[in-house]
Amino acid sequence: MEDEFIEHIRRKRKLEFEKLLDDEEEEMMGYQLFFSRDEPLYRRRWDSQYLLELAENEGSFVAEYRMQPSAFHCLCEMLRDSLTKVEVKQAACSARSGSKPISVMSRVGAALIILAGGRNVEVMRTHGVSMSFCYKNLQDVCAAINMHENLAVNCHNDIGSLQKRAAEFKERSSYGIMENCVGAVDGLAIQIKLPRISDASRPREFYSGSKKFYCLNFQGACDANCKFIGVSCCCVGSTNDCVAFETGCLRELCGNLPFPYHWLGDAAYVCTETLMTPFPGINLHIFAPEKEATNFFISQLRVTIERCFGIFVQTWGIFWKPMGYKLKIIFEIIHTCVRLHNFLRDPMWSNTPILTSRYQQPSSLSINRTGDGVDEVELDHIWTDPLIDEAPNLTGIPINEDEEAVERNGSTGNTLRNFIKSNIERRGLQTIVRDHHLLRNRK
Repeated sequence: MEDEFIEHIRRKRKLEFEKLLDDEEEEMMGYQLFFSRDEPLYRRRWDSQYLLELAENEGSFVAEYRMQPSAFHCLCEMLRDSLTKVEVKQAACSARSGSKPISVMSRVGAALIILAGGRNVEVMRTHGVSMSFCYKNLQDVCAAINMHENLAVNCHNDIGSLQKRAAEFKERSSYGIMENCVGAVDGLAIQIKLPRISDASRPREFYSGSKKFYCLNFQGACDANCKFIGVSCCCVGSTNDCVAFETGCLRELCGNLPFPYHWLGDAAYVCTETLMTPFPGINLHIFAPEKEATNFFISQLRVTIERCFGIFVQTWGIFWKPMGYKLKIIFEIIHTCVRLHNFLRDPMWSNTPILTSRYQQPSSLSINRTGDGVDEVELDHIWTDPLIDEAPNLTGIPINEDEEAVERNGSTGNTLRNFIKSNIERRGLQTIVRDHHLLRNRK
């Protein structure tokens, strides 16, 4: 009875309003202003299989979905069980709107387009969905990827795995100087928009003075194949790399390495027994050429993490511009892209041209040549990955530097670095200094 009464009132108001309008154009404008859309909008959805075959035949599949068709279908099968549960809820909506149900391939493809840097409008037109569904589907797909155990970030520190990773780095080191390196670590600024007050108590602290934009401090470690072995994103953009490393999970992961295995980092980190950094100083090629040569060999392998970040950012275009999502959704997106990055670095999908052809490194190189008050965050989907932080800092307060951590590090990390320096000096290796470099120093 109540529904019939409401429908009667609406018809009566509609007739009264039509009498006031004579012109057809004014009538259409009046309908838009006077009546709200209560009924679902019918959307014609294209066949997902047709869209995939069209992109493959046109040669644009990798550009749209950032992976080969074989890798895409494998990913859909891995996520089918998690996304099928949500499809049951969509059956009622599809029956009400008259549109066809959204398949798993369409859901995964729509999320990959957005992660690759595409606009929501593109997904709305090609997949026949609403704007709200684009946001909801992105969260569902990211949660399914983050919860899948086969897509988790793995870093095995047993002797066999360490020897294998060390051998891969040694192949990329000139003259095989670096024999025990098993990882490279560095920081990356993930650009975001100014967070809301509801997300962070002090959002201005997300502003990085060096980068000149709002960002998150993302710490990542990778192996010789540019595959992430651990990530941490729990600090605001105004936190330096050393403090962000000490605060996140990478500190424990690196500190548990057995001697003499170690990671490599830049001068922003503190040199320890398990984290080797370059020798400090300027004009080392004049006053200490053996230290300059040591820094060259360290940087030769440390640049692997720079290459890894380059592949990571170039592949997932969502990082090309500031993200305006809520912070907890941004963390979900970051960890999803990390897992997809490792998924595509698998040798099975190594024929993806956008990921490998421009970043392959030769086997040998010539010698010439980056808290306090951490809020506990209850995410909608908590993943159980020990190599990824689960409680990011959403207060906007930069983590204070731990003085005890700096004192604990001390100078014990110089042992391995001095051993490498002695080995380089014994072999008589040194970097070649250009003439213009000498002229510049003479001035």
